[in-house]
Amino acid sequence: MKSPTHQKLTAEIMAVTAKIQTEFPEVYKVMSETPLFLSYNEAEITTAELEEYLSEIQKQLSTFRANMH
Repeated sequence: MKSPTHQKLTAEIMAVTAKIQTEFPEVYKVMSETPLFLSYNEAEITTAELEEYLSEIQKQLSTFRANMH
């Protein structure tokens, strides 16, 4: 069973990924990672790993946005 923290982080990851998909569809198509893997191995994923992944995709989104201007 997912902890509330895992559920919150997973929801945030999905939200950031959706923003990337919507704002930068050309980039999303070639991204090598998506949060889809979470549903398969979630029991083995730690909170720290989710936090790190969320941080990385947030940085990617910020970089994509900065490069648009």
